Amino acid sequence: MFYPIDKSTVKYDLHGYTCVLPCVSIGNVAQLAVDLLVSSLPCDQIGSLYHDALIPLFAANSFNWQNVPTTAADVFVCETYRILIIQIRTGTVNRHKNKFLKDILIWFKCEGISKILTLSSLDATERKDQHINNPDVIYSIRLNCDNNEMFNENYVDSVGVKKFNAEHLFKENLDLKLHFSGSGFLPELLSEVQTTDFPFMTLFCYCLEGDNRQH
Repeated sequence: MFYPIDKSTVKYDLHGYTCVLPCVSIGNVAQLAVDLLVSSLPCDQIGSLYHDALIPLFAANSFNWQNVPTTAADVFVCETYRILIIQIRTGTVNRHKNKFLKDILIWFKCEGISKILTLSSLDATERKDQHINNPDVIYSIRLNCDNNEMFNENYVDSVGVKKFNAEHLFKENLDLKLHFSGSGFLPELLSEVQTTDFPFMTLFCYCLEGDNRQH
């Protein structure tokens, strides 16, 4: 699944790293956020992900790094802050989507990733009444985070992120796709993560298609 840029390069030890994983969702807010992270932090591009679920992409490098192409899913590492960053730029083939999510979680487990932060966005036209008055709020859903300091609810609240009440969705086994419209593979990922012990948090906002750089 993971293919390094140069097989002769020393393998990175990702044990204990936090993974940032974007969903290809409405407005490409997650992709914009990841581009900002990669361009702002001291990152190295170490490889790409290839999977039947990923629609192929091959283009010039998005960050003007020489001799390294942009693909459907590029993998970066920031050793300073111990972050593994994945930039996914294409959608997923529906019939392979669940297999892709299972495989990527297995890869995280094998590499020793300690926690997962997913970025996404939801269709603003599908907001419930309680969300309409706060158009710029970033919401979070946390799973398996009781003993994780960084994903601690009080810490998340302190940086202005609002909890999205999703417990009843999981308990009643409701169709998550109906409640996370426009979020890409987020509903399927939430379902898969519940079968693991990964500390997991997703951050998302409501937006529309168009220029979402302000988000």
